[in-house]
Amino acid sequence: MAQAEQTRYSDDTVELISISTGESVASDEVETAAPARDACELWLDGAMCRETDAPAEACCYSEAGDSYLNGLYAEPRPVLPGYDTGIAALVIGAFLLVALNMRHYTTFLKGFAQDLWSVRLRDNLFEDHTVSETKVIASLVIMLCVSGGVLLDFLFPVHCISDVTPFLSVLALAVCVAGYYAFQLCAYSVVGYVFTTRVSARIWLRGFNASQVLLSLCVWVPALIVLFNPALGSSMLIVGGVLYILARIIFISKGFRIFYNNIPSLIYFILYLCALEIIPLVIAAHVAHFLTQT
Repeated sequence: MAQAEQTRYSDDTVELISISTGESVASDEVETAAPARDACELWLDGAMCRETDAPAEACCYSEAGDSYLNGLYAEPRPVLPGYDTGIAALVIGAFLLVALNMRHYTTFLKGFAQDLWSVRLRDNLFEDHTVSETKVIASLVIMLCVSGGVLLDFLFPVHCISDVTPFLSVLALAVCVAGYYAFQLCAYSVVGYVFTTRVSARIWLRGFNASQVLLSLCVWVPALIVLFNPALGSSMLIVGGVLYILARIIFISKGFRIFYNNIPSLIYFILYLCALEIIPLVIAAHVAHFLTQT
C-alpha cells in the first residue's frame, strides 16, 4: 500500500511530511543536495520547493507560452468556380435565354424525335423551322456552348497557368465550342448538298441540330456539378464525354442511313467520318494540350 504524504507550507520552506513515519524532509536540503535537473524531477514527483528556487531549464520552462492560447492556423477557404461573378452571370444568362423561349418548346418538341432519328420524308420538309423553333435551338446551343466551356475549363485549366481570370477562360472556351459548332454546321451543309440530294441534306442537318439540342439538355447537369463541387470534376468529365459520344453515335447512325446505298457510298461515308468527325477532334485536342503546356 502506497504511503500517504502531506505537504506543509511555511513562509520560506516547504516540508514534506510522511504520515506513516512522521519524518519530515526540508525542501532546502533536497534542493541543495540535488542539481537543477534532479530538483526538476523532484518537483514533478511532488517534492515542492520555493518558486524562486525552481529550475529555469528547458525541461521545466518554455518561452513558447501555452499552446492553447496560440490557436490553430486557419486554412484559406477554397474558392469554388461557381462563386465567380462572371461565370455565374454567364451561366444564369444562358438559363434565362432558355427560360424566355420556354413557351415555344411545345411546338419544337413535336418534331424533335423525328428530326433526331427518322429519315422518312415529310410533306412539309421544305418548310424551314419557324422563328420560335429557331430561337429554341439557338438558346439551347448557347447553353451547350457555356456548359462545354465549363467542362473544358476543368479539363484544360487555362487560368491556372496564365494571368487569365476564370471567367475569361470559360468565356474563351465557350466561344471555341461555338466556333466548332459553326464549323460542323457549315461542313455538313457542304457535304450534304454535294454528295446527296437537297431533301436528304436537309434531313441530315436537322438531325445534327437535334443531336446538339439533346446534348445540351443533358450536359448542363455535369457542368453545374463541376462549378459547385470540383472534387467530382473528373467523374463529370467522363459523364460529359459519354453523353457527347452517344449524341454523335445517334447523328452518325442517321447519316449512315441517309448516305449508304452501295459499297462506294460506304467508302465515302468512312472518308466523311475521318474528315469531319475524327480529325477535327484530334487537332483540337492537340492544340488545347499545346496551349496548356506552354
